Amino acid sequence: MNVITPEEALIIQMALTTFIEDMDAASKNINFPFTPEARKDQKDMLSCAKSALGKIALASGKLIKLDPYQEGDESEFLTKQS
Repeated sequence: MNVITPEEALIIQMALTTFIEDMDAASKNINFPFTPEARKDQKDMLSCAKSALGKIALASGKLIKLDPYQEGDESEFLTKQS
């Protein structure tokens, strides 16, 4: 079947949201010595990701928001070993 399911749309939105946050943070980090060409490519990728996220949200009727990562969040998903 060539239809994206609601669950797939959710995962794509989550991935794009994380990608956008990471790319935005990297673009503002002056410690990364990107070349002008790399900065342009980064800006283009960020613009494309934001556009795709908006289109997926519009098509699915939902825009998810991820809570900011807090140190230790992963323990909610990991099994404790004895």
